[in-house]
Amino acid sequence: MSINIRRRAIAEQRWQHLRSELEQKVDERTSELAERNRQLSQLSENLKSQVNTDPLTGIANRRLGMKRLNRLCEQRHPTSTPLTIAILDIDFFKKINDEFGHAAGDLVLVEVASLLSLHLRPTDTIARWGGEEFLLILPDTGLNDSRNICDRLRTLVKQIQVQDHRHVTISIGVACHQSGESDGGLLERADRCLYQAKRLGRDLVITEQQLTSNTTE
Repeated sequence: MSINIRRRAIAEQRWQHLRSELEQKVDERTSELAERNRQLSQLSENLKSQVNTDPLTGIANRRLGMKRLNRLCEQRHPTSTPLTIAILDIDFFKKINDEFGHAAGDLVLVEVASLLSLHLRPTDTIARWGGEEFLLILPDTGLNDSRNICDRLRTLVKQIQVQDHRHVTISIGVACHQSGESDGGLLERADRCLYQAKRLGRDLVITEQQLTSNTTE
């Protein structure tokens, strides 16, 4: 009888030991899988960020800017709040690169992007549009308010200097979405306003109202 009890006790100890080992292995495997999932999730986020982010400035790239603008234009209806965009161009950027080097030009792009991000709302979009151009998407903002915002940004950008020699200036074209208009049509009108700002001497904000007025005159 005592032998059976001892055997049973030994068997119970072995079972407890095996169970403990199994639970430990399960915990270790669960931790490994959790860490692997975390790494995969981080990798996915990094890849997504690379696809949508301009590598130099850290803001949205053209692809993401276009995607957001397209979605906002498609959501517009006659009773929607205003949607305004602005295309911003750094004046004489080629001269900055030629005179001070591309590293200085890159620094100007980074500083302009940082300033725009600092002084616009979280609901706005700032995208690197290409070269020295930026796209601003301003939801729930009419043309006059957008002009005031852009004029304030234009003034603030003048604080940026290139190696303590030249103050940076920008030209901006501003257009407000019209009912039923595509993103392409809106961009084209903003681009025409930008062209007019540059034609009139740069360091200016030109809206479509001013463009129409100048054309009429």
